[in-house]
Amino acid sequence: ARSSLGPLVFGCLLGLVVAVTGASQAALAGAPGKWGYTDTKEWNAAFPLCTGKEQSPIDLKTSVVSSTSKDSLASSLSYAPLKGVEIFNNAAKNVQVNGGFGTFKLPDGDYEVKQFHFHFPAEHEVDGKLAAGELHIVHQKKGSSGTDGLAVVGIILDEQSSAAGTPELKFMEQLGFGTELPGKNSITTVADPLDLNAFANEYAGGFYHYTGSLTTPPCAEKVHWYVCQKTVPVTKAMVNSFKARFPENNRPVQPLNTRQLVASSLSVPGEF
Repeated sequence: ARSSLGPLVFGCLLGLVVAVTGASQAALAGAPGKWGYTDTKEWNAAFPLCTGKEQSPIDLKTSVVSSTSKDSLASSLSYAPLKGVEIFNNAAKNVQVNGGFGTFKLPDGDYEVKQFHFHFPAEHEVDGKLAAGELHIVHQKKGSSGTDGLAVVGIILDEQSSAAGTPELKFMEQLGFGTELPGKNSITTVADPLDLNAFANEYAGGFYHYTGSLTTPPCAEKVHWYVCQKTVPVTKAMVNSFKARFPENNRPVQPLNTRQLVASSLSVPGEF
């Protein structure tokens, strides 16, 4: 059935613009112009926002955390299983799933899940260390469009030999991680309902928060970033299944500059 919202165009965290025209149809396109990951500095000429002072990703250094609160992502997220979702190979740059999986309540209103996607290796460093991968759940504030009103929950994926039998691993396996991900410009329907609550353990832990940007062109800023402190163990086979389809798709970390990095707080002063 077609969405009652009609065509909706929004900039995703990957920097890809996704036009959602219905529950079972999505047109995926890159930001205008040619760009890739061989030399991300080449983005600057065609996409001047990439030279901004509030860019993502960053190194999440515990030594520069300015304050720690007791806010919880778990109490702010309201996700539910979704049937019949499709996983896309997005122009050989990424693997992505579109869908209305639920909402994220922030101080200025409700943000709806639009899609999630993956980066391998991870994009955010933690105290200078880069993990195997990173999941980004992209939300957009109700009533917003384009690259406005975006909030992203990031989950770090850590390769471990002992990873087995967790809800998080089952979620990854449902998508084809560890076996086979969709080929270039292809779509695969996920057989069983897909539930972002598989990462409930990570939402219940602490998190880092700062204001940043999309991590690929057009690099628009004023994105609300929330990166879970708990990492998800994944297998080597899962990492390799991504590498078999995609080149490395992570932007190098950017300077924090004058921004604040906080822990377990949904906002920084003046953000909302």
